[in-house]
Amino acid sequence: MNGSDKRIVKLYLDVTERCNLNCRHCYNGGNAHAQDMSRELAERIIDEYYHQGGRELYFSGGEPLLYPDFMSLLRWVDADYPKMKKYVLTNGTLIDDMFLSYLQGHRNTMVQISLDGMTPEVHDLQRGHGAFVRTMGNIQRLRDIAYPNVMLRMAVNRHNVRELDEILRFAQKIQWIVTFIFVQKLGNAVENWDDLELSVQEKLDAAEKIEHFYEGCSYSASVPSPLYTCSLCNLESKDERQYSVRTDGKVVLCSPLTDMPLGDLNVETLSDLNQKDVSEYIRLVDKRREYLLQGVCKNCVVKDVCTQGCFGRAHIAGDDLGLDGDCKYRIMDTLKKSIPKILSKRK
Repeated sequence: MNGSDKRIVKLYLDVTERCNLNCRHCYNGGNAHAQDMSRELAERIIDEYYHQGGRELYFSGGEPLLYPDFMSLLRWVDADYPKMKKYVLTNGTLIDDMFLSYLQGHRNTMVQISLDGMTPEVHDLQRGHGAFVRTMGNIQRLRDIAYPNVMLRMAVNRHNVRELDEILRFAQKIQWIVTFIFVQKLGNAVENWDDLELSVQEKLDAAEKIEHFYEGCSYSASVPSPLYTCSLCNLESKDERQYSVRTDGKVVLCSPLTDMPLGDLNVETLSDLNQKDVSEYIRLVDKRREYLLQGVCKNCVVKDVCTQGCFGRAHIAGDDLGLDGDCKYRIMDTLKKSIPKILSKRK
């Protein structure tokens, strides 16, 4: 399948693998050979992306604020590509006066801050001693300059799920968007999984709590969806793509799948990637779905609406045909939402 008619709508640029933290659940953690993307490569990628119509650029990592002359890179984007919407995905501990000064003059930059608890005990358990005080201090500094474009992100796990109410109230109070994901068995989380994993009931209760809290509110939250599929799983059905570019220039269709690169932007262009045949990726995803539907999913009551979960997580677990670990959650969530609709139709 040729991708020449595809449009790149999101570009994630891992400008550095370095990080000042080593979070227990980070999918990108534990890198003993952390490196930075070359400035030349970063500029070339951004330039081509913009001229192909790209307008959403995500600086990630690692911790992007550790990238050498990161402020200079941001200012270069602003000067040459003023219509580009920039996102900086940060742990929030390294926001300094220079970054705050930049934000005051460039209010089209969205800052996403990871907040994994509303107490030092819970947040620091995930991110290390002192992280909570530094992150909350910098959140206050952003509030002091009335910076509007900030969102919070929480990786919900066994320890912080009980603090959902507090972070929801906090986000509503300061009128910032908050998004949630359920911690995934990737990277550092693999060795800590027994201590982090949520039960199916905890996931259901958390999702319901988030939905109910934001009913009728002008500010919304992103609720972790059990039916979510990434851009890799939707290659065939969508006219749009999103790419994640690693520091070494390798491009992946799903961030954690570093062993399945689509190409290398050191020797190729984004246009080259869009021309590439991705039928092998589609074949792998379809093969897994067909295998599951003929096997363990054959008699499942929600198989007609289920996506059979995430190929990426199955692949990382070592079984391209396997389950992704969220089957029970998908079944229970789908039934929970479907049964009231069915009953209402029978009345």
